[in-house]
Amino acid sequence: MSLLNQIKQKLLLREMRKHSAFHARNVKVFDFSTAKNIGVIYELKDEVAHNIVSSFVKELQDNQKYVRAVGYIPGDLVPHYCIPKLSYDFYTRKNQSFYGKPNLPFVNDFLKEDFDLLIDLSMSEIPSVDYLCILAKASFKVGKRKHDIDCHDVMLQINDETSLDEFIQLIKHYINLLKTS
Repeated sequence: MSLLNQIKQKLLLREMRKHSAFHARNVKVFDFSTAKNIGVIYELKDEVAHNIVSSFVKELQDNQKYVRAVGYIPGDLVPHYCIPKLSYDFYTRKNQSFYGKPNLPFVNDFLKEDFDLLIDLSMSEIPSVDYLCILAKASFKVGKRKHDIDCHDVMLQINDETSLDEFIQLIKHYINLLKTS
């Protein structure tokens, strides 16, 4: 990693710590039967990933859940298959500050929402996605174990060969084990 990228990450980490100090969170366990409001954060590498996440979000919505999804696109342009909808928002590298903080109005709206459950579907460490995950006002956060930051209440250890679809199935399996009556 270049020196410039290291400096950017340190600045973003400082920003996250500054905001999270004023952001107390009441952790409460939710499973898919008890969660009503669900936030989904993910990296949109290609159309296949978009279709997998869309299918998962539709499944949640079909079960009468309010879902809001934010997708990070590692390129500079939003692909043609990413049509912004009421429950979907997207941002690219161009929509970030110098050090990686997402700079769009919907990001602040997302961070202000009171989610019962936040699901981080990013398979790699992406500073702007971690920023969203740390500062989101969710009672319960689930995602992949990351080396730099622990922003989840439940962290799943997966290997590099695990597909996004398999990861979603693992999340469903382990969250449903947490029956919370």
